[in-house]
Amino acid sequence: MQPSPLASYNRLWSFVKPFAILHLHSRAWRGREDKERLRERYGHYAQERPKGQLFWLHAVSVGESIAALTLATCLREKQPDLNILITTNTPTAARRIAEQGDRAILHSYQPLDHLQWVERFLDHWQPDYAVMLESDFWPNLICATAARGIPLCFASAQLSDNAYQAWQKRAPLARTIFSTPQDIFAVDAQQADKFRHLAGDKGQMPRIHIGGSLKLNPASLIPNAALAGMLADAAAPRPILLAASTHKGEEELILAASRQANNNGLAHFLIIAPRHPERGDDIAKKIESITKSRPGQRSKDDTPQQKDTIFICDSLGEMASLYEAADIIILGGSFVDKGGHNPLEIALFETPILAGPSRFKNKDAFESLSKAGLIELASDENKLASLLADKLEALRKGRTLITAKNKKQIAAITTEACSRAAKTADYLLDKHS
Repeated sequence: MQPSPLASYNRLWSFVKPFAILHLHSRAWRGREDKERLRERYGHYAQERPKGQLFWLHAVSVGESIAALTLATCLREKQPDLNILITTNTPTAARRIAEQGDRAILHSYQPLDHLQWVERFLDHWQPDYAVMLESDFWPNLICATAARGIPLCFASAQLSDNAYQAWQKRAPLARTIFSTPQDIFAVDAQQADKFRHLAGDKGQMPRIHIGGSLKLNPASLIPNAALAGMLADAAAPRPILLAASTHKGEEELILAASRQANNNGLAHFLIIAPRHPERGDDIAKKIESITKSRPGQRSKDDTPQQKDTIFICDSLGEMASLYEAADIIILGGSFVDKGGHNPLEIALFETPILAGPSRFKNKDAFESLSKAGLIELASDENKLASLLADKLEALRKGRTLITAKNKKQIAAITTEACSRAAKTADYLLDKHS
């Protein structure tokens, strides 16, 4: 008799457990895990479970935590006595959740997917409902939750082509996992087909909906007028180019396009806002090695000056101010294989976007906003330099980058996107009542 896919998976865990512990401590030593809360990764929690209903939302990192907070806010608005637990894997996401200020929205780190640690987590928190967000699908976390009779949903759900192909190669385990939830809210029809195929057509089949991405929360995007003004004063009379949510390997490419534009007489002020603020020092050193001048950093309380051409905003919770100040945005995560970060947030500010070829995580948003004239796509660094030069030249000549017709189309897209979390919250509360 063949062992079940989950039994085989847990047998593998019995071998890798010691190495997982070593790897976790290595990450903590490098600052990529929270040393003070490392026990949470093994299912030990100092926080007490609050009394009353507890909805558990599992995110991964910063991007997914935005979706989790958006959904949590809607759930709390509709049921104010509801407690929310958001689990994440990264300290950056933990800080983002801590900043939101609602004491009924709690945070803990996700336990590693060893069955013993997952069971400890469930014993402690005893959630009444579980929602897995985006693309983080851990077999024990999902199956142990369902085994306790806890209703389970995947929301804002998507899989990259590589992840989908990897799950196809493990079809028995994939069927076990993706047939488990009662509901799957996929971000688009193509993603819905992926989940439908992985769940299989035998036995239990989840209800599969098209729910769109939940990564749009206008309430969290309130600019700081003082910061936006400070950046505008430093840039004046030059336009501001924002490199938003960049990853390693993207800053060099963007810096090259920026320097080319400056050398051609298209002066501008470049702000680099890395996805992970802790990379700020490394980015500053890299820029210094290229330009022979070290840029100022927000994390060091530096104030940009009019003589500056580059400034690094390596801070948390200030993207709305940067979007407000920017004239042009180059969107990170799209020039490396990260799938492109969410352009819908930027769409609220009607700021033109240049994006690279990697866009699978927000495919529908990129397509709709490209048609609406907000986004132009650069296939490589040469195309990026060309598009950037065109936009800077248009600004130099006083031309408008976004037309009135485009703005109406963009507004319609963002209005629809803003309604998604409320609709999902209504559905979940209705199913659980």
